[in-house]
Amino acid sequence: MQPPITGNYQVMPTDFLIPVGTITAPVVVTLPASPIIGSTYVIKDANGIAATYNITVSGNGFNIDGYPTYVMKVNYETLEVTYDGAWWVIR
Repeated sequence: MQPPITGNYQVMPTDFLIPVGTITAPVVVTLPASPIIGSTYVIKDANGIAATYNITVSGNGFNIDGYPTYVMKVNYETLEVTYDGAWWVIR
């Protein structure tokens, strides 16, 4: 597991769990531009701050359940996405 991110972040193909740590402004987590079928990533509001500072997950050209972005706005929310030609929200 990587250390919690504290600013905008470009997801690496080798990532799996992306915890969002202490933030003082909204952040954007950008999924890979060339994902492989079956790629799965978990983005977690690790500090319970998403209601105050939203975490926007960008599909980077691919929709996330039909939309270009997904906004996490519930404290301690977890988003799991899997790629199959588009990003599917698993939870």
